[in-house]
Amino acid sequence: MIMLIPYMQRASKLLILRKFISSIRLYNSFASQLSQTFHAFSNVDSLVSALITAISTCSSISYCRALHCRVIKSVNYNHGFIGDQLVSSYVELGCTKDALELFDELPDKDLVSWNSLISGFSRRADLGICLGLLFRMRFEMGLKPNEVTVIPVVSACAGVGELDVGKCIHGIAVKSGMLLEVKVVNSLINLYGKCGCLEAACCLFEGMSVQSLVSWNSMVAVHVHMGLAEKGIGYFIMMRRAGINSDQATVVSLLLACENLGVRKLAEAVHGYILNGGLDGNLAIATALLDLYAK
Repeated sequence: MIMLIPYMQRASKLLILRKFISSIRLYNSFASQLSQTFHAFSNVDSLVSALITAISTCSSISYCRALHCRVIKSVNYNHGFIGDQLVSSYVELGCTKDALELFDELPDKDLVSWNSLISGFSRRADLGICLGLLFRMRFEMGLKPNEVTVIPVVSACAGVGELDVGKCIHGIAVKSGMLLEVKVVNSLINLYGKCGCLEAACCLFEGMSVQSLVSWNSMVAVHVHMGLAEKGIGYFIMMRRAGINSDQATVVSLLLACENLGVRKLAEAVHGYILNGGLDGNLAIATALLDLYAK
């Protein structure tokens, strides 16, 4: 076995080398295709528009890097916010290092640029990077966060159950007067509900001047999530009395509540409500119904 180790190490190095060569060939292939595709554009605006479309639909790291090279060769990062688009694409593809390095290279970064990057990392549930970007934005760049900044950070906190950090972001929202924004309050309700602080979630909900469909859905969902199915159904009844029509999220939470309670008549009543509302064709609802009846 000991004698085989050098051969195994050599085989491993060969495999890495083959993958490296393969990635270079793939990159060169993409670069050649891009050169032919974008060569016909004589007008810069048309070229930028085509590049942005390609970047926004990019699903390959090699292709994204080839597009990046084309951008460097042909246009300016500020042209049509193409630099921000590239950064977002790197984030979506999981290339954190590339995304952050490119972001640092971008000239004239504004609040929209920072918010876009924070939102991207929030979708990947990377709270650490979200917080780092928030503090850099505030204390290095002197930019004041707005609701578009706060919502994804709160969402990232909810995603990883980081209540203490979420409370700090809540404090920033209060000091900045953001609690008048319905979407900000909805994100906080979701945070406190998922972290088991139902009293705080209820206080926020009751303090809203306008309660949207998302607000009601959040209250139904967090109570069901915490094992309080009857209270969740109670919020649904209040929502109907308030004249708010339900959607997929409402119904899926209701079906989960029925599953938790194990009351067949209630399940049949919700099923009837789904049929009357024409929601039976919805895939998520149909799947939830199958799960319910299977149990």
